[in-house]
Amino acid sequence: MISSISLLIPAYNAKQTLLPVLTKARSIIASIANDREIIVLDDGSTDETSRILANLSWKELTILRHEINQGYGKTIKDLYYAATKKWLVTLPSDDQIDPEEIRKLASCHEQGAMILGKRSIRHDHLKRRIQSMMYNTLLRLLFDIPTTDANTIRLMKREILQHITLRATSAFVDAELIIAARNAGYTIVEVPINHKPRTTPGATGGKFFATILPTIQDMIAYAITRSSRQFTQS
Repeated sequence: MISSISLLIPAYNAKQTLLPVLTKARSIIASIANDREIIVLDDGSTDETSRILANLSWKELTILRHEINQGYGKTIKDLYYAATKKWLVTLPSDDQIDPEEIRKLASCHEQGAMILGKRSIRHDHLKRRIQSMMYNTLLRLLFDIPTTDANTIRLMKREILQHITLRATSAFVDAELIIAARNAGYTIVEVPINHKPRTTPGATGGKFFATILPTIQDMIAYAITRSSRQFTQS
């Protein structure tokens, strides 16, 4: 059992999958922690996502909303800082990762401060798989991070966020979190998880100006800042 846990779910136009994912995830975290909360951030959805959330009256549920869509990076970052429990776990609302995978992360919580779910076989469109492979390869080359799947679900101690500062607002924020946690001395562990094909209409690859370019810009800015700090210290 985990002492306390925050379940963090970003949601954007997820009317078909959100409620089943939430319901199953709620049951799972109830079986692994007595003290728990669920925080969903609706990132400016234009479908019925907001109405679905408004109809839920679960006492452990907190609903946040961006009135204008701000993208995954800003959304997951806001969720990280909204958590209040000792451990936090992230989960997408599109049902490509089954909530059952949370149990795999939880079973390893004594092995490290951050447990990452490595998607062994990604059931995504070819374009997205290529983008992910190139991105994760760049991360390992530039920052020597001990992981192969940066933008994935994770279980982590909230105390990590009290010892680092996250500056990125793009999808790079997940990688920044890994790098900063490693540099702060926290142990990071990867465990294999399953990944399912998308069952609803959605993006087949990151949009260049909305997703890819801001991520590259944040990655370069972080690399420059890191190099400057190392040069100054030497």
